[in-house]
Amino acid sequence: MQIIGNRLYLLILVLISLLNYIDQFQIAGALPKLKNYFNIPYSTLGFAESVFIIAFMFTSPIAGYLGDRVSRKRIIIFGLFSWTLMTYLSSLAQKDSIELFLVCRAFVGIGEACFVAVVPTIITDLFEQKNRAIAFGVVSLTIPVGSGIGYITGSVISEHLGWKWALRITSIFGAILLLISSIFFYDPEIGQNDNFLTKNTTSYFKDLKVLFTNKTYLLILLGSIGVTFSGGALGFWVPEYSQIVLQHMSPNIVTTICGVILSCGGLAGISSLLHRRCVNRVTSLKETPANFCLI
Repeated sequence: MQIIGNRLYLLILVLISLLNYIDQFQIAGALPKLKNYFNIPYSTLGFAESVFIIAFMFTSPIAGYLGDRVSRKRIIIFGLFSWTLMTYLSSLAQKDSIELFLVCRAFVGIGEACFVAVVPTIITDLFEQKNRAIAFGVVSLTIPVGSGIGYITGSVISEHLGWKWALRITSIFGAILLLISSIFFYDPEIGQNDNFLTKNTTSYFKDLKVLFTNKTYLLILLGSIGVTFSGGALGFWVPEYSQIVLQHMSPNIVTTICGVILSCGGLAGISSLLHRRCVNRVTSLKETPANFCLI
């Protein structure tokens, strides 16, 4: 049953997505503290991101498949509960239990994958085509902004309260959003804004066959893989690398600069999209946001 409007639904999704990327990248902002706490080399600490990505990678297609067949609200609730709980549990790791920390980060990846996989389908069913791009743009904005905030909070909070409290504070906000989404979320009908309401489902392998024979989908997929490969590596190591290069500056200042640059880049991208919507729609403007982001 629908108890909130589409815009409020979108706002809650945006807040969850923002917290998602804050949680994911605050580890990058707290790397020096984690390294000293566990007394391990960076090569070992890098597994914190590796196990997260691997778990995320294998969970995403499963969550996407289930998103067409079971309640998407339940998938989001499960994902949010999982990553909130595991983020908190990872803060309980002792100095000699790096394994517990890595296992918890893997389960965080599972939880976040459940959320990320189904959100686009919910937005599609909440908004008509004329407003859909803006809705997607606003949610996509949380990627750079949340990542930038994660850099800053991970570095600043770990400096003053310790890296464990950076994770615990994130868990508190996660618990609040879990309660809100449990109360207000509902399952919009699949295809309701595209004149495509159906209860019929197909097998997983048939779905894959359809996808992998779609040339447009394959090109988008390959592009996304390239962006994720390079952006993921840079995103995790840039703050620490910058601190090594800029040793004359405070680590917190360096990490804050990295976070601000990343956030501003995302704001510039969504601003171009909003500008296109506000001005007269002419053919020459249609590719502006894509070209701008490419530059």
